[in-house]
Amino acid sequence: MPLPAISERKSIRWLPDRAKEPTSTLVLTSRNLHFVDLRIFKPLDSGEPDLPNEGGPASRLEWAFSGVTKYTKLPGCVHAEWSHEIDSRADSPDKDEGDLVPQCDGSVLEIGRMINPATGEMAGYEEVWQDLEVETTGEDNRRISMVIAITDDVRGIKGKIIRVGQWCQGISKVGMVTHVERWHWVAKGPGTITSKGKHQNDGGWERVAKIGGAYIPCSLAFTSGTHLNGVPAAEEGDELKVGDTTWRVIEKYVW
Repeated sequence: MPLPAISERKSIRWLPDRAKEPTSTLVLTSRNLHFVDLRIFKPLDSGEPDLPNEGGPASRLEWAFSGVTKYTKLPGCVHAEWSHEIDSRADSPDKDEGDLVPQCDGSVLEIGRMINPATGEMAGYEEVWQDLEVETTGEDNRRISMVIAITDDVRGIKGKIIRVGQWCQGISKVGMVTHVERWHWVAKGPGTITSKGKHQNDGGWERVAKIGGAYIPCSLAFTSGTHLNGVPAAEEGDELKVGDTTWRVIEKYVW
């Protein structure tokens, strides 16, 4: 079983065009291969923030989805299939799969075919991914990964929060509307901004992106190691009440 991973996309190429990276794309994957993949357009106007962090505009969300990955080893590559339990584009999305080829520089080249959103046609693509180092946070001396999820068929809510080390991402779909958040642990130092986060003496969690108006309780994953502001750490199997909803810790891994 692979260790939890933080993967940043460096570029995408729709064949036969050149490679580019129009988004900030980060994928958090847990040990049991649950993932949250958030792809947020970079600003087109100089007056826009690097990442939207006040709920919009929704047009900045290129794609967001969450599910479970299945890997199959093949000669020279690994074939990956990504289920989409939650998808910002569709309730019944097309099959998502590709071949992962390790590169000499440590990156991974993903090769496959899917619908090019610019043309609406099936096309070959190449994506370059780079794994980031998973770090400890705060007073924790070990790295932490956690998966928290909700399925509320009565209210039409599906959601998943994944934390891997110093990054945490959440996605929630209520009816047809998708809401996402991205958080990052920031070590305390000169000039540290402490406006949108949960903090310990040596640093804090900062929200760096938010699209959509719904509240996603990413902070449930922040207390998974040490206690924070008197809140006990969540454990696998816990049911966590947030307003009139219940989120469940479906995985926790410390290494």
